[in-house]
Amino acid sequence: MEQNNGLRQAKSLIRRRILSQRLELNSDEAQTLSQIIQERLLGLKVYADAETIMCYMPCRQEVNTELLIRHALEAGKRVCLPVVISAPKQLLACQINHPHQELEPDAYGILSPCYPGAKVVNSNEIQLIIVPGIAFDERGYRLGYGGGYYDRFLSQSHQTTTAGLAYHFQLLDKLPVSAHDIKLDLVITEQGILYG
Repeated sequence: MEQNNGLRQAKSLIRRRILSQRLELNSDEAQTLSQIIQERLLGLKVYADAETIMCYMPCRQEVNTELLIRHALEAGKRVCLPVVISAPKQLLACQINHPHQELEPDAYGILSPCYPGAKVVNSNEIQLIIVPGIAFDERGYRLGYGGGYYDRFLSQSHQTTTAGLAYHFQLLDKLPVSAHDIKLDLVITEQGILYG
């Protein structure tokens, strides 16, 4: 029990520190770095080969994904965004065709597909999942917002490549890890690509 409390506290401290750094980025710098990070992903074979991708809509100065979503839709890929369901606690992948017309703020203020109504896509039909996070480490582990939604979703996504997009300062040597934490296949920053 004490070990679990220590782990939670360690994660909470990292969350606060990195989130604070991320929110201090000015919007021009965030946009420039986001462009570089997205272009790195667009140049990868795993992206080119993926017919269905799942992405996220950025909030609180996360790496922007607008270029990626637009590029994927124009390339004829099927694009999904997450929908958070609080009871029972789960994440759904819902298909979008026109992001600016089909989204509304969810309970957390994040733009999300209108649900019910949006088409739900089975996680095993997705070849590439772009996962948001507050911090990542060199082994491929991520630190999210603490709800566990993505870890549950990723544990059901077999044979799917998972990638985190991050500013370089979000990349740490080693994060504290719980048994249920899922490792990503790659983490992409403005300085390079790290394979987990």
